[in-house]
Amino acid sequence: MLKRGRFLLRLLLLAGMAAGAARAQAPAASAAAQQAEQLYLAKDFAGAEKAYLTVTQAEPDNAFAWFRVATALQSLGQYEQSLPYLDKAEKAGYPAGAILYRRARVAAKMNDKDKAFDYLNQLATAGFAQVSLLQNDADFAGLKDDPRFAKVIESIEKSAHPCDFGPEYRQFDFWIGEWDVVSTQGQQPVGASSIQLILDKCVILENWTGGGAGAGKSFNIYNSTTKKWEQIWVDSSGGLMKFEGVLNNGTLDYYGDALAPNGAPMKRRLQFFNQGPDKVRQFSQRSTDGGKTWQLDYDFTYLRKKKG
Repeated sequence: MLKRGRFLLRLLLLAGMAAGAARAQAPAASAAAQQAEQLYLAKDFAGAEKAYLTVTQAEPDNAFAWFRVATALQSLGQYEQSLPYLDKAEKAGYPAGAILYRRARVAAKMNDKDKAFDYLNQLATAGFAQVSLLQNDADFAGLKDDPRFAKVIESIEKSAHPCDFGPEYRQFDFWIGEWDVVSTQGQQPVGASSIQLILDKCVILENWTGGGAGAGKSFNIYNSTTKKWEQIWVDSSGGLMKFEGVLNNGTLDYYGDALAPNGAPMKRRLQFFNQGPDKVRQFSQRSTDGGKTWQLDYDFTYLRKKKG
């Protein structure tokens, strides 16, 4: 739930930063609001500021109009004067990310570096992900020589791309690749699998094709909240399995609960043994006595396909 909350917050931040999305949240535009926006887009910021103030008198809950007043003033170099209007925009419900970003710009332009970095750090913590926007914004030019700026960028990068920075996300990378799959005993072909790293290096996707018939996919991800790996398997027969496990001495050890064909509770154990750069063993067992004894499901060996 925490990751989902951060993802939704990031969407709100992005929406608040984009002018088109910001305009979309405005109420049905009155003639006065349309005229004010035309002035703003024409970069007549003095005229836009006055026109949008007129709009706010008629529509005091129009968050977009208050925000436009603030940004028009900032475009005119009236940074301190813009702050009360940012407060009004925030109170009326304008996206918090956009407000924080504008406050950071004001603080930077007023040479209040401590306050600027405080706002930028709040943005990073909230899930702000637009590193290039921050780096290319001329209002932050006076901050770039400060060591704190590089730390903010690093913090944003970690927030935007967590799987690039946590070594635990790379524990299962030994399974990534294109594989021919054989039975461990007898080396008979049983299928093929394409294992891919997707979703900003956070998810390992299995694409399995059986040698006779049938196909399936699994989605594998490290859950930073539980500190465990999780797998969801689905297949062309309508099957679904969920596993949870950890890495032990180079072996990923998954466990899951299922039902036997007769409806009785059953436990599943799925292990992946890293046997070198070009070989992985997948060993599956089941138990119908709560894990006291285990029976073999299958024992496969993945052999990396040779290039060319």
